[in-house]
Amino acid sequence: MTASIAALEALGASGSAGFDAALDRFYARWRANPLVIDKWFAAQASAQRPDALARVQALSAHADFNPRNPNRVRSLAAAFAIRNPRAFHAADGGGYRFLAGLAGDIDALNPALAARLLTAFESWRRFDSGRQAHAKAALEGLAARDLSPNSAARWPEDERFFRSAGAQPALTLSLRIALWKVWDSDSHRPGQTCRTHQQLKQAHPRLKRRAAPSWRSCSSLLLRSR
Repeated sequence: MTASIAALEALGASGSAGFDAALDRFYARWRANPLVIDKWFAAQASAQRPDALARVQALSAHADFNPRNPNRVRSLAAAFAIRNPRAFHAADGGGYRFLAGLAGDIDALNPALAARLLTAFESWRRFDSGRQAHAKAALEGLAARDLSPNSAARWPEDERFFRSAGAQPALTLSLRIALWKVWDSDSHRPGQTCRTHQQLKQAHPRLKRRAAPSWRSCSSLLLRSR
């Protein structure tokens, strides 16, 4: 099976016309094994082919795609966003819209998983102007939905955003200040103390004894403080 998966991935990466036939044979052989079919989904989502977005969209409607199964969701969405940068960061923004839409659907079933999927957008402010605009539009569309706090807290856009996410007024300002500056700061790197952590501690005394050595752990503290 390992060799078969490696062959599938190679066919996908090479643009071979035999990719689909190989996928069909693999699926027919392993369809009764859910963990192996996870790899079948991931091999397609990560294949850097011209039809990559259309392929993952079709897979999200596949009979074996179960949005209640975290492994299956990750095998499609995470593989696409992380292992297929050419398709995810397509200049037309289709990859951003796909992931944001899927995360919004998953949020109603598994908020923690949906929030995790959104980490693919963490560096959106460093994209070129066109991709920034598409990413921001995708996130604003997601923000307009009735999201759980896990997902909503990752994307502070304005006060309306937080109110729609159900954030407490006292928490809104500190989240907005801290997360905006953490995501905006080009100088914020792992291993450095978050420059907004003092503001955060003043707003949330229960965080006084916690350290925030990097932007990622700082955002985690913010999410846990809700």
